[in-house]
Amino acid sequence: MDEWMLTQSIEGNNQRIPNTHIARASFLTSPLLVWVLVGMTIVGCDRPNYHVVPVSGAVTLDKNPLEDVHITFQPIAQSRENAEPGPGSWGRTDKDGRFTLETIDPVMPGAVVGHHRVTIVQAHRSWDPNRDEIHASDRETLPRRYWDGSLQFEVPRDGTQQADFDLDSR
Repeated sequence: MDEWMLTQSIEGNNQRIPNTHIARASFLTSPLLVWVLVGMTIVGCDRPNYHVVPVSGAVTLDKNPLEDVHITFQPIAQSRENAEPGPGSWGRTDKDGRFTLETIDPVMPGAVVGHHRVTIVQAHRSWDPNRDEIHASDRETLPRRYWDGSLQFEVPRDGTQQADFDLDSR
């Protein structure tokens, strides 16, 4: 079989082009290629590499509900491949010490599945959930170990309603 089967006229000059080149050229200009590239772009972009699940619980101090407390969950990267494990979450306790978490950015109910660093601070402290800093207050009654980031919690794959923290003032 002759590999040089097609003759094409370009500006009056006859030029022989191999079939393999024609097949490649027609695929590169086909609508199918455009749709394949669009599909790959949609699938590959803006898909978070984390899973958010519902998380709620309670905070008590010496077995008594702790009202008006901010609680934050910050996911901890478990490997270099997952250096950005997802957004942090926060909540505020009610009069019964109950809280429900929501992510910071983007805002959605819950927390990222996995291991988290937890901070618990009283609402009268100067604190911004969008920044990782807490300013000390003379009125702080919670021991430092609850707001210094040393608390940790594992958010299960199905979420939880028992992210409970029983704090001790001693």
